[in-house]
Amino acid sequence: MEKREYLNKFCSEEELKKVLLIKAQKKAVENALNPKFLPDNMSDEKCLNYLRSAIELKAELKIMDRANWQKLQTKYSLAKYITLDTDTREFFARIQI
Repeated sequence: MEKREYLNKFCSEEELKKVLLIKAQKKAVENALNPKFLPDNMSDEKCLNYLRSAIELKAELKIMDRANWQKLQTKYSLAKYITLDTDTREFFARIQI
């Protein structure tokens, strides 16, 4: 079991929007890579191009997400494994109990 230890450090509304946008984009790419969402009538070549593009976008989003979190960690002097409560904009650590 774990609990949240809030750090009394809050991100800006703009920073929250960026975190949520990247999160939504990552979810969309994961859905795009799900085989059940591929059209049945797509040619093999188009399917390969589609999947390559989605995989490239997934990699770019991972880099963007990592860079964004590194920026937040530096700005707010956060440890490596800190999370953001998107309802309150407050950073927290997960503590095992």
